[in-house]
Amino acid sequence: MKGEQTTEVVFPVSGELPLSLSARSLSPGNQDEMGKLRSENLRLQLLVAELLAENQQLRQRNCGSKAL
Repeated sequence: MKGEQTTEVVFPVSGELPLSLSARSLSPGNQDEMGKLRSENLRLQLLVAELLAENQQLRQRNCGSKAL
């Protein structure tokens, strides 16, 4: 399409934790919880990226239909 733009969403993913949350200071149970939270965080980041891309596509379609 003429004037079509693509949107790329990049989320910084860091495997490092702040010093206060380092794996050495966490008990085994807390390490499991930290892993679950990281997985959930990544899942939510991907969901947000998908929603932003879909929103951009809908906006582009809506703007295109107004031009007609």
